[in-house]
Amino acid sequence: MDEPIKDEPKNMDETLNAEVRQTDLILTLVSGAIVGLAVGGFGSWLLFIPDMGVVEFLAATFVIGGVGVSPFLGVMYMNRRGFVPTEVWAEEDRLVVQSPSEWWFKPEKQFHLEVESAEQAEAGLVITGTLSRWWDWGRHEVRVEPEEADALDAWLGTV
Repeated sequence: MDEPIKDEPKNMDETLNAEVRQTDLILTLVSGAIVGLAVGGFGSWLLFIPDMGVVEFLAATFVIGGVGVSPFLGVMYMNRRGFVPTEVWAEEDRLVVQSPSEWWFKPEKQFHLEVESAEQAEAGLVITGTLSRWWDWGRHEVRVEPEEADALDAWLGTV
């Protein structure tokens, strides 16, 4: 008995309105490492400097640590404001997401999301996935309105 052949993934002819939220794990790790180095450096300096130099080193440590971590914290704050409107469409076996204009830091105008899970919820179709880049370990969550989720749901059935 022949098994049914799964449909080949198809490109979508239209874009769908959606919302996307990202978790920048790499930025979180880098900012945590910088803060850890600043605090650890301050702790080790206290072991080797005389009491009179503590005040000068304390100020310098916090200034260097603050300057070092502030760009990462700014990017994380601007990109983690929750769901922001965007457009999505399907190409072959990947979901393409347009980078929202609300994101302050965008390495590219659109990105290909490797779908890990897709669930129906009250808010619509919720798709979770990652990017296939060695330097970006974050997760992206895409929420598609129930009215527009049917076309994407049909595409997900073929992938």
